[in-house]
Amino acid sequence: MSAKTMNELDLVFYDTETTGISTAFDQILQFAAIRTDKKLREVECFEIRCRLMPHIVPAPGAMRVTKITAAQLNDASYPSHYEMVRALRDKLLAWSPAVFIGYNSLSFDEQLLRQAFYQTLHDPYLTSRGGNARADLMRAVQVSSLLAPGVVTLPLNEQGQPQFKLDRLAPANGFNHAHAHDAMGDVEATLHLARLLANRAPKLWTATLQGATKAAATQLMTEAPIFCVFESYFAKPYGFALTTLGASRDNSANLYAYDLLVPPDELEGLSDDELSRRLSATPRPLRVMRTNAAPLVLAYPEGHSLTSASMIAAEDIEARAARLAKDARLRRRLIAAQEALFPPRAPSAFVEEQIYDGFTSNRDQKILEAFHQRPWEERDELLDRLSDRRLRQLGKRLLFIERPEHFDDRTRALQERRLAERLLPKEENVPWLTLRRALAEVDELLASAQLAEIPFLREHRDWLVEHLNAAQALLPDEKHKSV
Repeated sequence: MSAKTMNELDLVFYDTETTGISTAFDQILQFAAIRTDKKLREVECFEIRCRLMPHIVPAPGAMRVTKITAAQLNDASYPSHYEMVRALRDKLLAWSPAVFIGYNSLSFDEQLLRQAFYQTLHDPYLTSRGGNARADLMRAVQVSSLLAPGVVTLPLNEQGQPQFKLDRLAPANGFNHAHAHDAMGDVEATLHLARLLANRAPKLWTATLQGATKAAATQLMTEAPIFCVFESYFAKPYGFALTTLGASRDNSANLYAYDLLVPPDELEGLSDDELSRRLSATPRPLRVMRTNAAPLVLAYPEGHSLTSASMIAAEDIEARAARLAKDARLRRRLIAAQEALFPPRAPSAFVEEQIYDGFTSNRDQKILEAFHQRPWEERDELLDRLSDRRLRQLGKRLLFIERPEHFDDRTRALQERRLAERLLPKEENVPWLTLRRALAEVDELLASAQLAEIPFLREHRDWLVEHLNAAQALLPDEKHKSV
């Protein structure tokens, strides 16, 4: 995508409110978005809520933050999760192509959105395909004190460290955030901060958008021999002068970049074991740049004075980059040593965590397109034709959640038992929140709650007890303690 095309795209600011913080095992309960033109003038807005899926336990702490009541979790006036996803997907496709922007969205909201699409048998990558792009405003704010000092007022915690939580940051910068932790309220706060950056720090705002697509980010980091990238660690911004060595063997979206603060000659004579140890030491010679995660990149001449290599003469930095460009053997050794430090992750046994284990084939994609258009009673047969086991598993669960009446008594009883086992597993060391762990959490919250919070938390406790007893009734042969 050319810079001109990117500059012409509308922007979509969005936020989610969820059942908890697990990006694989929680769900979206509220989604909101505001579409603006390239000058950040509002064009249209969209908001939707949904009911809780029956196999998910809402975290009491998350509910206390969002103020979502127990009664709202199963409110019959709300659409189901599948119906919500269909509606928000239609809206986002109607707004596409666009740049999708959130606050801490790439690490959280984007992952929940991908899971929502994946678990309802849609393409998970809507925001990064079809000419779409994505950016994260939190990353720009985190490095603003380095790239645009004084533009953003950063609230401090009791230890004097800057805080980047939206509900603290937005009010500190003139936004009336009375509806914090409501999806639309947080979208409005994010848009407020974006306008602030666009007006007061246009170079930072432009850089935020420039790397919003994988193609654009790759171009920024490969066409020039040196580039500067800016990131934040432990609430402190850092800049690095880097040169690209090559792409990851297993993921073309990951580029290995060398930190030119480190003289490459220091690494040339190291053994493989010594090189491996050096790559783990500070300053780290190699950095993994995720080109599909909207890195914040500046051209070398523009950003060099703000990087950790600023004290090194420009000619020395350029000589180091040239040295690496000519030494293919050293580049290969560096990449091999880096990849040996991080072997491929073990496959997960849980279908939610298998989202990135493969792309949907064209054949399966056509079957899924038909699936969403057919009457419910005809969809089961289509699922049996899918070659992807993950999609068949998710599809069977989706069918039961949406239309349990289409199953015979035996199959319905089996599916109900499976859902109950999800809520009350034999072992508690599962990666999702169980009813028993949620009860322990709400009891802990009640022990230290303010008087005004007690009725809200008790309502959630009653809801959890009710669902625990219902799950126990479906598992009569299991030794589950009553509450």
